[in-house]
Amino acid sequence: MSGEQRALEIRQDADKVIQACDSGTGTYHPNKILSTDPYEAVRRVYDAIAQPTPEVAAAQACGRFRDDVQQKFAADLGFNDCHEAVLALHAHVTNVNDYAQSIRSYESSPVGDWLPRTRDRTDPQ
Repeated sequence: MSGEQRALEIRQDADKVIQACDSGTGTYHPNKILSTDPYEAVRRVYDAIAQPTPEVAAAQACGRFRDDVQQKFAADLGFNDCHEAVLALHAHVTNVNDYAQSIRSYESSPVGDWLPRTRDRTDPQ
């Protein structure tokens, strides 16, 4: 098989995958990697809601929840589904940075754990 034939075959396979994904008839299901830390999970939802494009915001924010939690999130806010809820929340965001950063990331270590020591541990105070 020539390189050109192989490239055509790869493109055709990719087209089939895209078509299956677009139609919802495929068997591919992505593995969602969801945060197990509640604080970080909420921070990521806030960050997603603040995305500049409403549809991107909805996709990213709802993608942060398991399917059953998406429905609970929507119901708790008085909406039929997560997508509607996020679009409504996104419409109220007036400052993207302030909203996205309203819950600070705490990924850094506490100050005492990462500052270099000025004295050797064996030195008396």
